[in-house]
This record gives sequence, C-alpha cells and structure tokens, in this order.
Amino acid sequence: MAVSESMQSRQKSGVREIPALRIGPDFFRAFCWIASVAVVVLIFWVVYQIAKVAWPAMQQFGFGFLNHSAWNPVIITASCRFCSARS
Repeated sequence: MAVSESMQSRQKSGVREIPALRIGPDFFRAFCWIASVAVVVLIFWVVYQIAKVAWPAMQQFGFGFLNHSAWNPVIITASCRFCSARS
C-alpha cells in the first residue's frame, strides 16, 4: 500500500519517472528468436543433406521402401562397387 501512495504522490507532483532500461529482456527475446530460427534452418539443412546423400540409392532402388515392409538388398546390379566378385 505504501508503494501505491508513493506513486500517487509522484504523479500529483508532476515528476515523471524514467522508464527502466530493458536491455536484459530485449536481449533475451532477440536471442530466443535467433535461436529458434537457427533450429528451423538446421533441421532443413539436415533433411537436405540426408536427401542429397540418399538420392542415388533412391534413383536406383526406387521409393518402395516408403510403403513396403520387404527389403531385399541382394538384388543389386553388377555396377555396385560394394558387391562381391562372385556374383
């Protein structure tokens, strides 16, 4: 109650209060915004890198792995560099 009486007396006397500096909260808000944008950009970059590396395999074997549960890595063409010489 003493605080409100003090504020009322200042308002009546015509004394203007200087607004407090908001460096801390403004900095924290800017930091959080930049961090959230960085996380979204990082997620898109990771997805792009995975797609870039996986693209040759997807072109060769197709996108069937998305909707089928069977996977047979033995059916590989002779141009595969990881295949054994006996095939």
